[in-house]
Amino acid sequence: GGRYEQAARFDLTADRAYQTLSQFGRPSLIESAREPYLRGYSTDGQGLSRQSQLLDKLEHASVHETVELDDDDLARLSLWMDTYAQKAGSFSLEQERQLTELRRQYQDLLIERQDSSEADLQ
Repeated sequence: GGRYEQAARFDLTADRAYQTLSQFGRPSLIESAREPYLRGYSTDGQGLSRQSQLLDKLEHASVHETVELDDDDLARLSLWMDTYAQKAGSFSLEQERQLTELRRQYQDLLIERQDSSEADLQ
């Protein structure tokens, strides 16, 4: 039926996953990311994940019977969307060095997420 045909078109293979995820829906993530990215800042509460048809679909409907996303999967997907759905984590070795240094400088302000199994033990 139609559900299986739709799932078959949702290609998440290594070669196509970025294009499938970033171009899903209207406006797509790429279209939605353009304005805040060019503006140079995000607005609190207006992240792309809040507006995303993709995240809504993955949270509330089964794309495929074998796809199951847990809270950590959804958190990673939301974070990726809210950081403008970049294809790569950095654009150069220098930028990677700068990001590492920035993380070191502000490590006391960063909140590390606990592994869910560790959280259950506390």
